[in-house]
Amino acid sequence: MNLGFNFYLVLDGNGQEAVNFYENTLDAEIVTVVLDDAKERVQHAHLKVGNTDFMLSDELPPNKIKSSQVTLYMPLKDAEKAKEVFGGQIVSPMQETPWSPAHGVVTDRFGVTWILNTRN
Repeated sequence: MNLGFNFYLVLDGNGQEAVNFYENTLDAEIVTVVLDDAKERVQHAHLKVGNTDFMLSDELPPNKIKSSQVTLYMPLKDAEKAKEVFGGQIVSPMQETPWSPAHGVVTDRFGVTWILNTRN
């Protein structure tokens, strides 16, 4: 039985920084962080934002994961919160659209593209 799906980010050595960044920027709850023996790379991290679980890790030698970039969609409760989260390289500026009072697209410093959208 399918229980749904979550996303998993694979980063290039800056996993600990990403955990801290997402904790502060997205108000993520850190559920688990497991570091490698040298305490340099994240073997596995589990974070929770609202009702959504997401995971990340660093690439760990000898494994090399060649994955395609995924764009993540994040609905937010209000436009003010969207403006707080909106940062990084702007792909599409935060603006009012027919479907949202605040909609924008950014790429964060880890190369992950986020679509931010509000309903209120």
